[in-house]
Amino acid sequence: MLEIKNCKKCEKFFSGNPKDPFIKYGKDKKVLIVGEFPKKDAQDFFYNKKKELFKSSERLNEYLEIIGLNLESVSFTEICKCTVDNRKKLKKAAENCYVHLVKQIEILKPRIVITIGVTAKEIFSNKNHKKIKMGQVYRLKNYNYLPLYHPSPANPVGHKSNLKIIFDKKTQLIVLLK
Repeated sequence: MLEIKNCKKCEKFFSGNPKDPFIKYGKDKKVLIVGEFPKKDAQDFFYNKKKELFKSSERLNEYLEIIGLNLESVSFTEICKCTVDNRKKLKKAAENCYVHLVKQIEILKPRIVITIGVTAKEIFSNKNHKKIKMGQVYRLKNYNYLPLYHPSPANPVGHKSNLKIIFDKKTQLIVLLK
């Protein structure tokens, strides 16, 4: 992952630098969750510096429990490896980091990649020349993808939609995990 640390594609217009770790390895590497970008106030991917779960992480854990998993069992990374100081720059950073993300996916070889947020869905859609819809399971280059809405507390509609998606896809997801 040294190539991520040495990447300079975004240095002209982003304040944050790539952070360690670039991947949180779960106990069971069958699922890789792809978030948006590293938080400045994070202890790790799911916890703040006070070691409390972010509200988004609590919701994410709720989705995972529906299919018999939890935050500790899944692997996690972000589509952007640098901290983005302005959401308007997120798409450009995601495009720059896509090559690194693909390498991470190839290393982990998850059975399911769950992307979080509209930007991640759009990047996978654009890079694979395929129209991808939220909540649908797709097979792209040897991996299964499930795009979900961001579980932020600022997005109650997305949270309700994600719960419905996970309940509706529960059987399919469990089969893919075997």
